[in-house]
Amino acid sequence: EFAQANKLSTPVYETIEEAGPHHARIFTVEVLIGDIKYGIGKGMSKKSAEQNAARLALIKLTDDLN
Repeated sequence: EFAQANKLSTPVYETIEEAGPHHARIFTVEVLIGDIKYGIGKGMSKKSAEQNAARLALIKLTDDLN
């Protein structure tokens, strides 16, 4: 929502790593806006990894705009 409200491209999430045994996977996801990587997140599910990456991206975007 923040990216769209500020006329940026829609964020794209890419899983860049899956580690650990099948019953305890750790996913690493990066979020890109345009061609710029804004955050990398880790989590026990892809969704939580995406949320962590989005949180870091939001921090970076708000810092860049100020």
